[in-house]
Amino acid sequence: MKKIFILFICLVFAVAAVFSPRVLASQEKRLCVAFGDSIASGYGIDNVNQTYPAMIAKKFGLYCENNAVSGDKSADMLNVISNTPSVKDAALITISIGGNDLIANKDIVLAKSVSEKMSAMGLPPQSLQKLIKEINIAGVFNGANINFDTIDADIAGIFSSLKNNLADALRLLRSVNEQAVIIVQTLYNPYLGNSEYEIFGFDVGTLIDSYIQRINSTFYELQNELDGTFLIADVASGMNGNSKYFYTSWDFHPTAQGHAYMADIIGNIYGENAQAIATTEVFVTTAQTTLTQAVTTQTETTAKTSTAKTTEIAKTQASSIQNTSVKATADTNQNVLPTLSDSTASTNVPTAEPQIPTEPVPPSAYGIKTPIFICIAIVVLISICAGIIIKKK
Repeated sequence: MKKIFILFICLVFAVAAVFSPRVLASQEKRLCVAFGDSIASGYGIDNVNQTYPAMIAKKFGLYCENNAVSGDKSADMLNVISNTPSVKDAALITISIGGNDLIANKDIVLAKSVSEKMSAMGLPPQSLQKLIKEINIAGVFNGANINFDTIDADIAGIFSSLKNNLADALRLLRSVNEQAVIIVQTLYNPYLGNSEYEIFGFDVGTLIDSYIQRINSTFYELQNELDGTFLIADVASGMNGNSKYFYTSWDFHPTAQGHAYMADIIGNIYGENAQAIATTEVFVTTAQTTLTQAVTTQTETTAKTSTAKTTEIAKTQASSIQNTSVKATADTNQNVLPTLSDSTASTNVPTAEPQIPTEPVPPSAYGIKTPIFICIAIVVLISICAGIIIKKK
């Protein structure tokens, strides 16, 4: 009888060793998953823990998985999301996107803006268009391929593609994770109000501001249409033209101070809407770097918020669209706006309807460490030894 009992205990521990990571992982959604462009990926930041996704994760005791990629447009982000099974286990999902959709088409945007400015000065439109088409500044502007007959439709296409891709991404995320707080941040305009930044004799911040505002308006429109599927963090109103948040020499990427500001704004929204926050260790993964840190934090518990309340907050946000200027995130591996290229870049639309893979997230993604298995193995071995001793007696 004792032998059977010992064998039963061993069997229990063996099963626990195999399945306990999955049980623990399924009970708590403790991931902060970031998607988007170089703003979210932390371009220019030396320490990955100074990026806003990592700071938010540390504050709320979440694991941070950063899947943002420098230079990504909305279609690229959609592809990344469709290949990220861990989103089903996320408590928080952050999105920074839209700047590259605009920058990839910077030639037609600048041509349209400059032609409107000069036309307002009384110059003949046809003469202006001819002049603009002859301008070719390497790495800055190429007017040769500008088609003024289709320019309005081409510009409208930028925003419609962004809206469609983001809508598909949000629906995909929500289809596999109904509980996660999803936050999209607004785009800021670092050049606004700074005469240092000029092109063709015009202030860049003013030239591009209406287009950046249009991107943010697209976010709010989509929030209304998707009926509270996601929340919007207005980081732009506090960052527009604020030099302390950006590097110098045309670099639109935020400094560590800029990331800290975004972490504060986005983190506050998450804290107000999170259903449950668990204290745990924090680690950050990026496409280039995997950094694991054991961080001891005190338990932080936020008030549980019902889905109805989250939806109500989202609708309230959507109804109060800010008229302030908002950000232009121009993502690239270059540090300066004039070196951005490929103004006619395609949107890289997925060839098939994206679906998130169903493979389970490995236990390591939840910080379930080897010592757990070691402890279980030791207990099993002790049980076996005890059984042998009992048998001999």
